[in-house]
Amino acid sequence: MLVVIVLALGIALFAITETILVPEYSFAAALQDSKTIASVTSVTVGPPIQSGNNLVYLAYIYSPEYKGNFSVVIFCVPQTQLQSLALLTPSIQGNPTVFLIGQSDTPAKQTTLNNVYDLNSRQLTGTITGFAVPANTPFQFAVAPPSGDAVVMWVIYTVGSYNFRVAYTFEG
Repeated sequence: MLVVIVLALGIALFAITETILVPEYSFAAALQDSKTIASVTSVTVGPPIQSGNNLVYLAYIYSPEYKGNFSVVIFCVPQTQLQSLALLTPSIQGNPTVFLIGQSDTPAKQTTLNNVYDLNSRQLTGTITGFAVPANTPFQFAVAPPSGDAVVMWVIYTVGSYNFRVAYTFEG
């Protein structure tokens, strides 16, 4: 009987460790990795060029320590909300298009991002659509912002199953 009790306690302890401690450690490690990437990442967006109803921007994500893909999320917000830029989340993404430069203007691959966090561990969004763009490579994006709106671009770094906003900028 004592063996059964000890075995049951061991299984319970293992289950608690697997369901609580391992995911928290995994998130903390991913967050630290994202903070390291964010500390050496900068974003440059050029002035817009009018193309029909769209504004076309040339952008570049410089990250000397990272050679993979980032995801970019592009959305519009009223300019009156820009004082809260760090807290803004996309309510309407519109229909941005993203093209990779130097690769025959290939459209960037759309990606689905689940649960995007900021670098303070705060969840910013649930599921959202982004575009995969390589680090250290120029790309352009086109969007038709409503009058009086600014265009916001988030830079998302994915670690395992976690997505972190490591940079953001706006134009307009």
